[in-house]
Amino acid sequence: MSLGELIKEYRKKADITAIDLAEKVGVSQSQISHIENGKRYPSMNVMERIIQVLGIPDDETSKYISISEQDEKDNNANNDKNDNKRNTGILAGKSFRTKLGKVTELQFTIETNIREDLIEESSEDEFKKIKRTFAFESPIIVNTIAEFMMNNKELKKLIVENLNNEIKRLREEYSVEDDE
Repeated sequence: MSLGELIKEYRKKADITAIDLAEKVGVSQSQISHIENGKRYPSMNVMERIIQVLGIPDDETSKYISISEQDEKDNNANNDKNDNKRNTGILAGKSFRTKLGKVTELQFTIETNIREDLIEESSEDEFKKIKRTFAFESPIIVNTIAEFMMNNKELKKLIVENLNNEIKRLREEYSVEDDE
């Protein structure tokens, strides 16, 4: 069973529509659809929220989000090499929020994947090394980018400047001049 099939099964057991699940998790309905149909994997944060909303037991989801070698052996012992690789999904992800403007909060998610070309071209032993390297690199990359985004005063200043420029443009465009 794929991760998407598991999520769909639990969603239906809970008698929740994809739209309702999307609202409860804080993502779009199309994202839930893509996850359930196997077109994309959820970030770790989205996966955690889906698990919480649907009450999916950890033992049901561990094989889809685990990166340890022992878990890989336990969960994929009967699968072939390509199935082992497909089950890895997104192995690192983080979601952040920051206030911008008067009423807007920016939420952004950083997700990292193992490069597709490496997944397809590697042997089983090479893939284990790739996963270890990925587990080392990914959190550093994600945290560095997140820190830059959250602490970049110039970025926030540019956003406020662009908001003010758009407000000014709209005021000018929609102002009514007196015909006297």
